[in-house]
Amino acid sequence: DLKLAHRAVLALARSGTDLYAGGDFSLVGGVSHNRIVRLPVEDGGAQDSAWNPIANGSVNALAAMSRTLAAGGSFSTVFSQSRQGVALFDLPVLSRAPSSQQFGSQQVDAGATGIQETTVTNEGTDTVAFSSVTLGGANADQFERISDLGTDCTATTSLAPGGTCKVRVRFDPASSGIKNAWVAIDGSNTPEATIGLAGRGTLTGLSLSATDFPFGDRDIDDGATPPQSSTLTNTGSETVTITDLTIAGGGGAFAQATGQPTDCFITRQLTAGQTCNVRVEFDPSSRGV
Repeated sequence: DLKLAHRAVLALARSGTDLYAGGDFSLVGGVSHNRIVRLPVEDGGAQDSAWNPIANGSVNALAAMSRTLAAGGSFSTVFSQSRQGVALFDLPVLSRAPSSQQFGSQQVDAGATGIQETTVTNEGTDTVAFSSVTLGGANADQFERISDLGTDCTATTSLAPGGTCKVRVRFDPASSGIKNAWVAIDGSNTPEATIGLAGRGTLTGLSLSATDFPFGDRDIDDGATPPQSSTLTNTGSETVTITDLTIAGGGGAFAQATGQPTDCFITRQLTAGQTCNVRVEFDPSSRGV
């Protein structure tokens, strides 16, 4: 998403299902992209973390022409090679629709998401023989590529002009946070084609510092005890809203103490790591346990 570029975006160019952006930025969506980035058009533009030419200066102009992307700016190197202000990039013959898969939020330990798929099409004039289809990136272990159908893209796929195959992936986060990876396709007669993958692992959890209150003996004429307190902590990654807070049993001898700004109450929201206090007092009206 270009809204997450941390500095100015100065140029845009579209080629098929891909949008290219250039500027002064070095991060997009928290992922390193030095002044130029590729984003999919179809799904809101989540950056392709696999493609990073690493221009060492500002990219001020872009133009897409058939199978070539031209970039101009104040850079002197691209892909660690000397390019004095002008660079040409070969564009993939293999189109990807969509060219990234966005899995949204998935609870850790909830299992894998449903499978998403991308259709890969040979838009060139020559047959493309695949040599590898690989899952890579910083969080590749949080994603799984599925390839048990005859229509799936594999390292032995050969696509005639106009031919298609599928890349199918699901997301199964092992920890909270934003996860990025990609599927890269290498083959004859084409630059590497990549499919960006993104998802967010979430955790929800609450913990109490004390799970019982030992009030001991209390004379029925002495009134309520001083309240005892247990700290409720949001141990997850997501904001939690308290929807129920009741005392069960006890014959009405126990009551929640309220009135302090740190008290827990119904509708109170706790962000990740935030706390509130559950305070209870004991005021028996009859003898016995």
